[in-house]
Amino acid sequence: DNVDIFTGKAKELTMTRVTYATAQKMHAAISHKYGRDHGRGTQPWLEDSLRPGHFRGNPSLSVTVSQYMISLGRRKVRAGEVVTSACAIDEQTMKELYEHN
Repeated sequence: DNVDIFTGKAKELTMTRVTYATAQKMHAAISHKYGRDHGRGTQPWLEDSLRPGHFRGNPSLSVTVSQYMISLGRRKVRAGEVVTSACAIDEQTMKELYEHN
């Protein structure tokens, strides 16, 4: 992001910025942590309709976080970053990875 989270001001051009790929990895790690270690699963973060003020699901999978990640990707592309998209692994590649490890 171009804004310093501590000061709320624009970052200087010389300041190091994290890539979108790093942001995706951080998001995946947090989603996994909440899902597995804290038992929040893979459901999005929503208010429990039976208990107002209580929330269920995984907070890192909320609509707000998802929208932020999409927006971040767009901003990074506009800023000139080359975003690499993920692709599915075929059976042959999985076999090669298994044999390699």
